[in-house]
Amino acid sequence: MLSGLKPGTSYYYKAVSRAASETAQVENQEFTTLAVVATPHPAPKISNVAVESFGTSTATIIWTTDISADSEVEFGSTGTQVTPSFRFTRNLAAGSQNLDVFHLQLILKNEAGIYPSGLLTGYFGPLTQKALTRFQIKRKLEPTGRADEKTRVALENFSRRLKIESNTLTSIFERDLAVGQSGSDVLALQQFLIDQNFYPEKLLTGYFGELTRQALIRFQQAQNITPAQGYFGPVTREALQSTL
Repeated sequence: MLSGLKPGTSYYYKAVSRAASETAQVENQEFTTLAVVATPHPAPKISNVAVESFGTSTATIIWTTDISADSEVEFGSTGTQVTPSFRFTRNLAAGSQNLDVFHLQLILKNEAGIYPSGLLTGYFGPLTQKALTRFQIKRKLEPTGRADEKTRVALENFSRRLKIESNTLTSIFERDLAVGQSGSDVLALQQFLIDQNFYPEKLLTGYFGELTRQALIRFQQAQNITPAQGYFGPVTREALQSTL
């Protein structure tokens, strides 16, 4: 018996027999070993992911799979790095307050020496204006301190080279939102709903009223979020992040 052969390989052989001083042999023969055929297995489906418990230095993560599978947890103190795809469709200037300003600040923060404060507020104030002016000077653009058409193109081109932690892309939304609340995050939510054509009234007030709730319900229905009640919680926040 021959051993140590490779699967799916052709081998040549001949049989040789000797008796006393006489030798007999057959001409070269050939055979091919059987190839190994991998049995395809579907990827497991993961569901019911949750933090079961945690302490000061430990945490227990649980989930289920639809088939038997080897599992592990990948973790770290920062989010996954992604290359964002920012597109600015309007000019931005001092006093602007929307999600585009938040993305503008995020880009400027990742340009060395441009935006030392690194504040991500969604509001275009003096610090953002000075940072944008530095960005324009560095690229030999007219230093207007406004995100005009040429500056917007430069910002978009620069953003394509960035690696940004995914959990910073929507860090302006750091709390749940509901009717009666107000703030820059409510304003950013309203701007997002306007941009996505869910808020026909287009009122940028920074106050979460009934019109904002109805617009949010339309977004939730489009994302198949149930129940669609116009409450901005973790599930809706995650859905919003996936559209950016």
